[in-house]
Amino acid sequence: MKISNIRLGFATNSSSSHSVIILPRGIKLTDDLIYESDSYGWENFTLSSTHEKVKYFVSQLKTAISAFFDDELIVDTVLRELFGIDTCKTRPVDHQSAWAFPKTFDGRLHSQFVSDFFAFVKRDDVVILGGNDNSDGHPDKGMGKELLTPDYGCIARKDGDWWTLFNRAHGAKMRISFLPALEPYRKSTVPENVEVNITNRCGKGCAFCYQSSTPRGRMASYKNLISIANLLQRLEVFEVTLGGGEPLLYKDGDKTILDVMKLFRNRGIVPNTTTASPHLLPPAQELAGVVGNIGVTIRCVTDLAAVLSTCRIAQIPLGTITRDEFRMITTNLAKGYSSILLLGYKNTGRGKSYTPIPYDWWLEEIGKLSYGSRISVDTVLAAEYKDAILKLCPDILFSTEEGKFSCYIDAVEMRMGPSSFCDKSLLVSFDQSTFLQEYSRF
Repeated sequence: MKISNIRLGFATNSSSSHSVIILPRGIKLTDDLIYESDSYGWENFTLSSTHEKVKYFVSQLKTAISAFFDDELIVDTVLRELFGIDTCKTRPVDHQSAWAFPKTFDGRLHSQFVSDFFAFVKRDDVVILGGNDNSDGHPDKGMGKELLTPDYGCIARKDGDWWTLFNRAHGAKMRISFLPALEPYRKSTVPENVEVNITNRCGKGCAFCYQSSTPRGRMASYKNLISIANLLQRLEVFEVTLGGGEPLLYKDGDKTILDVMKLFRNRGIVPNTTTASPHLLPPAQELAGVVGNIGVTIRCVTDLAAVLSTCRIAQIPLGTITRDEFRMITTNLAKGYSSILLLGYKNTGRGKSYTPIPYDWWLEEIGKLSYGSRISVDTVLAAEYKDAILKLCPDILFSTEEGKFSCYIDAVEMRMGPSSFCDKSLLVSFDQSTFLQEYSRF
């Protein structure tokens, strides 16, 4: 099994603690079945034989499928017909250690993922350990590499031999393969995320704006946005980022930013957006269950209230603020346990003629924070400081290239490219019939 990339965001906690581990070459464990109850619960146990691992897997799967059907006979029939599994010797699984198997884009249990995972669990070097987190844990837990098991809210999509798991509730994403030796997963056939520019209008007039937005900028046609949403739904794209301009200014007839968000959400695509004008946000009760998250651009301390009061992501464009301003902003955000996204400077649009403020100190300042904020960086900053970041975290936790798993659609001009800040010569006409072909070239 290989993990290509993880975007953090999962939140799990349990009392019983069951683990799937891969043993190093040459290490063998035998079954150790100590059950004081008739379920897979708190007791330490070791499942290494195919027979015992299959029983455990079927028990997990039966628990998961029972959420779809009340009738146990139907559950047993589904398992037998879909997977050829006999459920007569299954045990209940403690609810804190039950797996929530990923679903398809439209909400069905993903049988292909289940089959691939089932084949993986039956491998000789894969062992299942049981225990609980109120003790020192299973004595053999440190002998192998522990895996993340399916989490609540995930949908799954397969691309060749690689799976991508995406959590619609938390935004967490992981790319994995159940095969042991593969070439790195460097490019998806279908984008996971698409940035959609819905307006070129913005009244801020920032001298460094890489989109060169103006107060007279145009709006995307809502009709075009419907066509884009329908295409991305068919392709099972996980999420969109609605950008601009100032996206919250969007207006086409009686359609507003909230209508655009619902347009994508109703098609199973999580809509996110970014803003420099949080006072324009729709009421929180209208956004609930619609928007994934909202990035609020912060350039001074007076901007902080919008993030601290709404639990939104604070986006800090480096190159536009001084070191002292950065320290004041991040210190206050960290005290409020706010998520922080640092944006590298972009030399396009008006950014070409603006002289950015040096920010080679940002890692040192981040290291001084003594509170619990999650710090993220965009691809521009990650590429610029790749070597320094690698000293702090593995490369599976960040990306340095655009256009490999995401792309950009300018719905105003109906053009597309690898990113919203790419050289304009890289933009091509957007056409549904050639979308994937053009994406493959980025």
